[in-house]
This record gives sequence, structure tokens and C-alpha cells, in this order.
Amino acid sequence: MAEETNYNDVLQSFHTHPMTKHEFPEGLESAWFDSALAYYELDIEPLNYDRNEREFADVLPSHVVYTLGLIMYKEYLTRELSRVEKLVGFHGKDIQLIDKHNNKELVDYARSEIKRIFDEDYYVNYSDPD
Repeated sequence: MAEETNYNDVLQSFHTHPMTKHEFPEGLESAWFDSALAYYELDIEPLNYDRNEREFADVLPSHVVYTLGLIMYKEYLTRELSRVEKLVGFHGKDIQLIDKHNNKELVDYARSEIKRIFDEDYYVNYSDPD
């Protein structure tokens, strides 16, 4: 019998997505995991995750682990988009300076990735109908 799926299995799935050479702080990855779990359980089905043991009650199918990793990736992209938007433009009370030319492609790419991941045709409900 296979061992239960755990936090590290989902984290490994997440790490197959980002195109970065930087390591992420553990607390940030944990927050992205919590968000992914919440999104999944809200939209699809409960997964019975034990936060103390950092594992699920059952062995999760690979598509569920992949989906959780993908939602974590969406959280990462959202954070990156926010960071790049802050680098591209300075917004003050009385002034707004924006460098539209140099970083517009990066902002557009991040937005398109977030949209692609959560496109209605891409995001499929895998729960069993009752």
C-alpha cells in the first residue's frame, strides 16, 4: 500500500512550474500551499489534510497533486506580477511615473500566465458527481 500524499509531494509539483533559479522562503511556500488547498477545497472537494502531520488522509491522484501545484504557481505569479508592477511604475499622491516600454512585456507575460492557468477551459472540476 502506498503512503499518503504529503506536503512535499505538492511542493515538488509546484517546483516543476516556476521558471526561476531562486529558492523561495519556506513560509512563503507554505502560505501558497494553504491558499491552494483552500481554493481546491472551496471549488472542488475536501481533501482531509492534517496540518500537524503535513499529509493527506489518503493517497491523492496525480491530477489533484498537479492541480494543487498549479494553484500554488498561480499564487507565485500573482506575487511576481505585483512586484513587477511596482518596479515598472511609481505611484505617489501627486505624481505617477511609469516606465511603460522596458517592462511591459514582463507584465503582459505574467498576466497571460495567470489567465491561462485559470481559464475556464483549463481548470476542470475533477470531483465525482453525487
